[in-house]
Amino acid sequence: MDRPIRPEVQIARIFGSEAARRGAVVRRKVRDVERCAGRDLFLSEMRRRGFVTVENTGQFVVFCNREPLRRVTKKPVSARRNDGWKTRAFSGSFDRRQCEGATLMPWWRRQERRLR
Repeated sequence: MDRPIRPEVQIARIFGSEAARRGAVVRRKVRDVERCAGRDLFLSEMRRRGFVTVENTGQFVVFCNREPLRRVTKKPVSARRNDGWKTRAFSGSFDRRQCEGATLMPWWRRQERRLR
């Protein structure tokens, strides 16, 4: 029977990895962190070390350095609107006159049309 790993040992393993020692990015499943170390202990260790941690789609992403984060993309389009349909509205420069009479079609159909 395997003995459970103590939370302190689990945290030490995460930050003993080469990526963490280099100051790179470490990614872990939220489920695994909660099961092995506990969310509160994990996040308090991040604060103690001064690391930025983000959570997205069931993953913790830890930036193992103290450098500031700079967002380089705009706020993402809602998942409901971005279901494969691309229009000029998503490209950043939108002029309503360019779309008059245009039909919307999925991007893959436009590419299929170009290949013909």
